[in-house]
Amino acid sequence: MCDPNAHLKVQSRIWQRHWRLKGSGDNWKEIDSAISEMYRRFADSQGVNYISSIYDEMTAYEGNVNGERLGGFLPQITSKARAAEEYITLVSHNDTLSCLGGKSGQAKLKDDMVQLNLGSKSGKRGKFYPTGKGTIEGLNFDETNRALSEPITLPRWFDPDILLHLFPEIYDSALSAEDDLPGTYELTSEHFPALNESDLEAPGKAAGSNPVSAVSARAVRLSAAQLVQQKLDAYPGFTPALPLILAAFDAVSAGQSDTHIIEQVLRLGGRQYAEGKQALAVIKRALTMTED
Repeated sequence: MCDPNAHLKVQSRIWQRHWRLKGSGDNWKEIDSAISEMYRRFADSQGVNYISSIYDEMTAYEGNVNGERLGGFLPQITSKARAAEEYITLVSHNDTLSCLGGKSGQAKLKDDMVQLNLGSKSGKRGKFYPTGKGTIEGLNFDETNRALSEPITLPRWFDPDILLHLFPEIYDSALSAEDDLPGTYELTSEHFPALNESDLEAPGKAAGSNPVSAVSARAVRLSAAQLVQQKLDAYPGFTPALPLILAAFDAVSAGQSDTHIIEQVLRLGGRQYAEGKQALAVIKRALTMTED
């Protein structure tokens, strides 16, 4: 993972703490070196490399990364990467040729890539949040071989936090105490409420005795609570803590009255009752999405 803003995104949990992050703090020398290492892997590959790489903030690469190396970037990742079976993702605020590391004469290479365009929206405080919705282009083609653009909604399991809960062995076994990974960040885990039997259920739906279903349901439950908290962060002054949101899930599922949930569970009574109604509406929407 190459990102000159990695130091910022890891703190907000956009990037995961066990990913190999390079380029933090505008360290363009490190990003330039990572591109050189990729070229070398392609040249030395004897088979499948089993490597997936993400190059974020591609809009800023031109002028900061060696021009000769950047000029050959698109030909390398559209031909050599395929042969070595490496999987490359480019992230950019713009999809022009120069913003994706290309140069004159390489437009067809850009057009041949699968392109995912996702939207975002602003909260009341001006902070932008991803919508998880957008379009994807390049999976299907019409009769003239022109790439079709199709609407897409990312499934909930795309959330890295869910994958971490579902498959902790991916992270635990990938690193050992002796590993020295430049750019790896250690974060203090977010404090979730203590888990109990109800945490093995998706909000409003029992997981049953299947342990895999239980783990999946717990991950969805926690992720749904985080999503609610993130949405409520746009409203100043009444963002409930995660334990209260989880308790509200249980109260809604148990059929308790809105007034009880707002005043006794979310603790937003009195002058904050109107804000509590807004918070409960967001919680109910998340509950419905989770049970679909």
